[in-house]
Amino acid sequence: MAGFDPSTTNFSANNAALLAQLCLAAYQDEATARTAVNALGLPGFIWIDLTEQFEDVYAIAASGPGFLALAFRGTKDFNNWMTDLHATPVSFPWIFESGPEVGAIHAGFGHALRDAWQKISSALTDLVPPPDLNVATSQPTFWITGHSLGGALAGLAGAAVAMWAPAPLRPVNGIYTFGQPRVGLYDFCGNYDHSLQRKT
Repeated sequence: MAGFDPSTTNFSANNAALLAQLCLAAYQDEATARTAVNALGLPGFIWIDLTEQFEDVYAIAASGPGFLALAFRGTKDFNNWMTDLHATPVSFPWIFESGPEVGAIHAGFGHALRDAWQKISSALTDLVPPPDLNVATSQPTFWITGHSLGGALAGLAGAAVAMWAPAPLRPVNGIYTFGQPRVGLYDFCGNYDHSLQRKT
């Protein structure tokens, strides 16, 4: 965890390195992942099962001094998720109901994330309760990461937090993805980028 800056608003190689290690830990079984996360100096750990849409896909919620992280595992077997892949573009509010008309997203990735949203939200809340906006207290920053399929889920999770009113988890401070496939079409990407710029 040396060098991780929970308050930065710019790209940080140190932050990327720790988040990449969380992505790697997410590829392990739960017990090994917990050991790896604790070895990084992060005492908080919750394993999240995301296997309803894709086989063998999980996430880790982890917390350390001053920050909370959500790391999505990518697929271990390319053939498994390609056979279940629903790449049809659908409108954002078709999956994230009552969401804004911000463009089309990947249906398969969107369903996988939306179906698991309550599990993700509960895990993050269990680690660090969401901030009370009426009370001025120091809150940990929130980081999202993932590799491969996990990168796609991380990108969409950031979009949901930034743009979907029923998902007021907490503000996102950074999204770092590694080898991420495309998650949306041109209009969605432009609206997402604009939404994140307003957050910095």
